[in-house]
Amino acid sequence: MLRKRFQKVLLDLLEKNIGKENFRSLKNKVYSTSKNGFYVRAKKNENLGTKQNIKYVLRYCGRPAFAASKIL
Repeated sequence: MLRKRFQKVLLDLLEKNIGKENFRSLKNKVYSTSKNGFYVRAKKNENLGTKQNIKYVLRYCGRPAFAASKIL
């Protein structure tokens, strides 16, 4: 499910930034050739307990994963 969701979100963002008329044919081709979605490399969820999972999520919600100066 994560693979298909990642594919949809990424292609929708690209279409929004590039423009429908320029990107639509490529988007349709990607959907027809990538039936299982895009590969997602995600760590296996280490269930540490409710409190520690909440701390983990809050830690990364409160700050960006990388510096704003690194974004081009």
